[in-house]
Amino acid sequence: MAKKKKAAATQARKEEEARRYNVYKKRVFNLLRELGYSEAIQYIDRSMLRVLYSARPTLLRINAADMTIFNKEDLDIIKSEFYYYMDFDKMPFTLREGEKRTISALDFYDIWMPLSLYLLREPKYPEDKIYARIVDIIEAGGFSMRGINNPYEFSAEFDRVLVRMEYQYTSTLMTYIFQLSNPCMHLLWFKKRNFEMLRNRVGRTVDFSSCKPQSIWGTDRKGERRLLFRVGFPDILNDGLRWLSACIPHNPYIPELDPDRPYDVYIQEHAIKRMFERVDGLSPNVVNTYMNFCFTSFDVDWYKGSLLISFSVFSFRVGYFFADFTRDRKIVIRTFYFITYDHTPEGEILSSYAGLKALDKRYLCIDRLSTFFASKIDQRSRLASLFREAGCEHLLRLNEMRELADREEKLTSISNEFIEKYLSSLDDDV
Repeated sequence: MAKKKKAAATQARKEEEARRYNVYKKRVFNLLRELGYSEAIQYIDRSMLRVLYSARPTLLRINAADMTIFNKEDLDIIKSEFYYYMDFDKMPFTLREGEKRTISALDFYDIWMPLSLYLLREPKYPEDKIYARIVDIIEAGGFSMRGINNPYEFSAEFDRVLVRMEYQYTSTLMTYIFQLSNPCMHLLWFKKRNFEMLRNRVGRTVDFSSCKPQSIWGTDRKGERRLLFRVGFPDILNDGLRWLSACIPHNPYIPELDPDRPYDVYIQEHAIKRMFERVDGLSPNVVNTYMNFCFTSFDVDWYKGSLLISFSVFSFRVGYFFADFTRDRKIVIRTFYFITYDHTPEGEILSSYAGLKALDKRYLCIDRLSTFFASKIDQRSRLASLFREAGCEHLLRLNEMRELADREEKLTSISNEFIEKYLSSLDDDV
């Protein structure tokens, strides 16, 4: 029985490997067609495909020796999601003017790089003359592969593509780490990245590390006892975990405040919950990513006795973290306000210009992001004019980004007629 099981397992591995090879072969041919090099396919034989398949680099090996929270299933998800995002975003194939061809970072590393390395090696075999024809077709199709001084070295154009792909690799890794790391749940970062050889394949090994949140007991604005979580986020540039600290602008009413000294930043879980509630319509992973982006570019300013930290999504400001400077000299983030909320600069303008109070905004559903994904508001409407005056007109353009919204979440839309009628009723009440 043991021999039969071993033989069955071996056969299953062979079948799976054959399946993966066939998928890879189709990807090679599809990429060449998409880049306009269909003519080159006839010169690619089985021998070359086997070499390309076995020589493609491993983009992500995870060393989880220092991870204390995530299990093997979590790591498998991290890897699969990483490969998905490497294939999802496509970049221009070259930087030439009018370039319309695109290539993903995954296809570049999996296919284009091993193909280029194979074609530019010094000729040793008769079939190399046939392979040289592929290089001629590629260069005739608008991509300089060979170096000017040495035909067996990569061109400057290839190097430029490689630099962009390396940036894309780091960005993808950073984005996915940002999706998972949360100061109130678990902190995740990577310590170092290495190139290594494993089974004749070049691979990147990333040493991941994780830890539980660091917290202390404090009080909220009502004086009730609350856990305060130290804000930390993955430091991509230095491969580590960075504990957030920030300087605060001068305030004449707080003499003990030193504007040149950075103070440690803490956050209440309440603020994280409010962020997910108000920045809705997007997947929680996306919102979590932008929260970490907010921490990396942490910019603090005073507003009516509170500290204000801007929060943006897709480069559009959608709200603020509100924080206090405590007696024990810490910055404590207390809550999150959507940009139209009464206590924000934009929200107070909406209240003063149109009489839109907190309950009115809640009734109109303009106190959360998803409404603006779902609604197509007339740019000539009164609401659009009010939003322009308040400095949040960009919310009315988010309908164009609806495809980025979470498809599983039900979105609530509002009509222009309903808004105009409601605003008119407010005028009648004045």
